[in-house]
Amino acid sequence: MGGKMKYQMKQCILRKGTIEQTAWIPVKYAVIGKFVKLNEDNGWEIISTGMEIRSSDYVDDRSQDYKRTRKASDI
Repeated sequence: MGGKMKYQMKQCILRKGTIEQTAWIPVKYAVIGKFVKLNEDNGWEIISTGMEIRSSDYVDDRSQDYKRTRKASDI
């Protein structure tokens, strides 16, 4: 059986210079003070981590909710 590997994810706040961004990242990288790469862009520092841990399947599915709502409401 093939398929996508599931990861445990944590929501974090990251900062690069004066820009802050929220992102779900794998738990093993969700360490305050650690620097990570987002979408080929290095240098994002983790400044905060959430308490909840979710599967990558859940995070991927929730990331599409906005598009599904827009499509269903014809906005």
